[in-house]
Amino acid sequence: MFALARRAAGPNPVDKPATGRIKSGFLGHDKVGSAMTRADIAAFLVSQLTDPRYRRAMPVISN
Repeated sequence: MFALARRAAGPNPVDKPATGRIKSGFLGHDKVGSAMTRADIAAFLVSQLTDPRYRRAMPVISN
């Protein structure tokens, strides 16, 4: 089992439709923004059930 956490770098998640654009990475290494829709957060979390890329890590995600 692995844990995922979203570190918010900006405002709270917004209630808008999914954009389908999800930037993910690590602070200081990758270019990520601060805004994120709730639908895109959910899509990212579901995708991580089978994608081991961020297992045992704490990436930052944004739109």
